[in-house]
This record gives sequence, structure tokens and C-alpha cells, in this order.
Amino acid sequence: MPTTLSPTKFINVAVAVIAFSSANAPTRYLLARRHAHQHQGNRFEFVGGKIETGETPRQALLREVYEELGVQMADNGWARLGVICHDYGDQRVSLHVFYTQATAEQYTRLQGQGSEGQALVWATRADISAGNYPLPAANTRIVDWLALSNVIGISRDIAAATHALPTFDTWLDVYTHKLPQHAWLYVRLPSVLAQSDGTQAYLAAWQALHTNRPDVTFLLSYQAVGQLAWPGCDHNHVVLHLNHHQLMGSTAQDLLPSCRYFASCHDADSLSKINQLAQTHTVMGAFLSPVLPTPTHPDAPTLGWQGFGHLAASSKVPIFALGGIGIADIAAARAHDGYGVAGIRLLDAL
Repeated sequence: MPTTLSPTKFINVAVAVIAFSSANAPTRYLLARRHAHQHQGNRFEFVGGKIETGETPRQALLREVYEELGVQMADNGWARLGVICHDYGDQRVSLHVFYTQATAEQYTRLQGQGSEGQALVWATRADISAGNYPLPAANTRIVDWLALSNVIGISRDIAAATHALPTFDTWLDVYTHKLPQHAWLYVRLPSVLAQSDGTQAYLAAWQALHTNRPDVTFLLSYQAVGQLAWPGCDHNHVVLHLNHHQLMGSTAQDLLPSCRYFASCHDADSLSKINQLAQTHTVMGAFLSPVLPTPTHPDAPTLGWQGFGHLAASSKVPIFALGGIGIADIAAARAHDGYGVAGIRLLDAL
């Protein structure tokens, strides 16, 4: 009889994405080169190490950072990005990924070599994406997530004649000039367009804004883009957004593997579904809502920060708090296992 091998256990690893930003220079990320004798030897990696029995991922993260770099970074403020599972064939790993910004003093100290003799280098996302610093395959999704902003704006209704945005020209002008450099914007598909043959108008509006602001990354409605089988869905600055109904009603086979995805989640079931999708597709993140009461729905049930944190902790992709949220809530979102915030009114504060 053939022998049935038990599946190899996953090795849980805490991973630190340490960034440094300075004026008039692209953000750089700290990479360490693995020793030749190690698994995936001579490749570069984000700093981290195995989570020991009895440790939480955050505890392991801070311990590994200190052991490998000799720098205490407990006070930096860490944001949870997600969990990446990867099978190398001879080893299976679960990477618990966290993000922080290094101070200028830490950046100066973290040069040359780490505490374990490993070479250190600060590299831009462009250099990493170009393959100038070869990474283990499990790190590939982390590089995708480096493109994320911690704030995602949501556009006002294109079709609605409101006092805030009375015409399409005003809509276009506001977002052309209001969005920060390299912003992320979810361009909503208004219900009046969704219920009619208005998807061409929706894409035309996006294309006009994209022409004016090619630096911005856009979340576009999967309903509009998917119905047209739009060939540009894998554009560097386009991510397809699945609303809750579309997420729950789709399978991995329904969705093009060449595209990047984002979803709206409201509960444990939808987070479980986006976690499943992340195993086969590039998922950039998810909105989790509603966190707090909003001016338009002041009496609707909400998650609250405790409920948000409970759900966000189960996600394997970056989570953005949505619903009654302001720019000042980024710290609260990150303290409850979110990565950032999202909303229509966020841009009003910029």
C-alpha cells in the first residue's frame, strides 16, 4: 500500500516591513540578505523570524526586530497588513506582516549589517519590483501591498446633481485638484447608472480623471468593468472593487486572475470569503463597515471599534475602516488590527 504523508505544518513567521520616507525622495524599505546556508539563501527579505510557542505575532515581531537589528522599535507604531500563506514544497510558511515607519535616527543606525551579520539595504518599491533585490516567493504579495495608501477616498455620486458637485465638470475639477499625490480613490458606480446602460459613462468619467491624474490608483466597480470585459483591468493604477453581494456571489473561477481586487465586507462570512479569494488572486484589501454612525445613517447598527477589531484580526488582507470615520481615526484603526481608513468625507479634511 502507498504511504500517505501527513501535510507539512505551516511555520508561523512575523515579518516587519520597515519604511523610511524623506522629502523629495521615494519611500525606501529595509531588506536583509539571507545567509547562503539558510532556506531561500542569498535572497533578500523583509526582516522577521519564527513566532515561538506562547508568543503573539506582535510580540515575535518586536523580539525578532531587536535580535536581528539591535534596535528597539516597540514605540514606532505598527500596522497589521495581513497574513500570507505559501508552500515552497519543502517548507510551508504563514507570514504575519506588519508595517512601520523608521525614524531618521533609526534609518541612520540601520546601515551596512544587522546584528547577525546579514547585509542590510534600503530599496525603493520600484527597485524591488524590478527584481534588483530577489525576494523569496512568499514575499511577492508584500510588494503588492507596498503600493497601498493608508487613506482611501470615496468619490461622491457622479450622476447626482448635489449642491456639493452640481455638474460632471465640477466633479472632475474637484478630484483632479483635491487628491494628494499617489492617492487612492474608489470611484463609485451610482445606482442610477447601475440600473441603466450607464457603464460607458462611468468608465468615461474615470478615464477623464485618470488622464488628469495618472498618479492616482483607482478602485473601479467590478459591475461596470466586468460587464464590459474591459481589457485594461490589470492596469498598474486600477483595482477592481467587489461589493458585498458580488463578493459573496462569486467564485475564484468567475474572476480574472490577472486583475487586482478589493472588496466591501461587513461580517465574518464576507471576510472568510475574501481570505479564500486571496489564496488564488491578488487581493489588495477590504473595506470593513460600518464602524461608527454616519450623518446619513445615524441610527443604523454599527460594529464599534471592538467589533471592528475582532473581525479585522481574522483577515488575511489589509483592512480599511469605513463608516463615520475621519483622518484622525487612522491610529484607532491600526490599534484594532486595521491598516487604514476610508470614506467620502475624508477628502474634505485634506
